[in-house]
Amino acid sequence: MPEAYKIDKENVNDLWHQAIIKEMKNNALAFHFLEPGESPQVASKWEPFHMIFNIKVDLTRKARFVAGGHVTDTPTQLIYSSVVTRESMRIEFLIAAINDLQILSADIGNAYLCAPCREKIHTTAGPEFGP
Repeated sequence: MPEAYKIDKENVNDLWHQAIIKEMKNNALAFHFLEPGESPQVASKWEPFHMIFNIKVDLTRKARFVAGGHVTDTPTQLIYSSVVTRESMRIEFLIAAINDLQILSADIGNAYLCAPCREKIHTTAGPEFGP
């Protein structure tokens, strides 16, 4: 994350900072902050989190706050969530145009937060969480 702020400083803008703020605002409801001196639940496991950065096709910056899944056990039933490719969307737009169809769409951000979590995890809040 320090590298993102360094790039912002070198470019005299705050594009990465704003991407981090947006991501953490979207994730805020997934976290419960403990009071000073309060301990995590007994069965809770500490897991590292980190930020992943990307520049989208339209040059907007995207930050993703992700868990270090490499430290958790693999579920007995693997779950796969596919992501639509840009090429398949272009084909769909072409088919819609040829058939004079109206396209209705929606962008669902952070849908994974709705999935129930069987295990309890905790982490140490870093600067990305704000004051």
